[in-house]
Amino acid sequence: MAAPPRRGTTSMMLSSPAALHKTLRGSAWSQGWLESLPVTEPPPDREPEDGADREPDREPERLPGDRGHRPPAPLTAAASLVLLQGLFTVLFGISEAVHVSSGRVVMGATTALFFVVYGAALGFCAWGMHALRSWSRGPVLLAELIWLGLAWNLRDSTVTGVAIAVAASAVLVLAGMLHPRSIQALNREEHRS
Repeated sequence: MAAPPRRGTTSMMLSSPAALHKTLRGSAWSQGWLESLPVTEPPPDREPEDGADREPDREPERLPGDRGHRPPAPLTAAASLVLLQGLFTVLFGISEAVHVSSGRVVMGATTALFFVVYGAALGFCAWGMHALRSWSRGPVLLAELIWLGLAWNLRDSTVTGVAIAVAASAVLVLAGMLHPRSIQALNREEHRS
């Protein structure tokens, strides 16, 4: 009967099927039936376990939601459009503040403040989407529904071109945000913070 393997040899035993077969071949529990099993080598495309033979310029593959990984293209496009929407909203708020008349100072100031804060919040949510933060999805979805409602209300006015631009950007953001790859990237467990 062969002696049991020494402590610390487990990793050596399990490093390849051939090493495992050689280690177990003489053990008492094998009783000869293991000898009839074929010994196979690891497939050639398998990476070495210790990393010594890895090409130096090749980085390990990352999953779509790993930290440091870029968001999918549809989500990046959606985040970029949300950032532009936020920028235009801030600019509209500043324009509103500059053009406040003396008869409506309170209304003009609160309207300007609302649009500046709303635009800054959109910019923050755009950053959250690009950083694959799942919390950013809800506020952006609500904002895009608001933009679609605004576009619908502007459809019969003298600024029909603005209504079309607002509706198109909202639809593009929704399409990018609800793309299957975007949903998968935002649904990763490590991004739920």
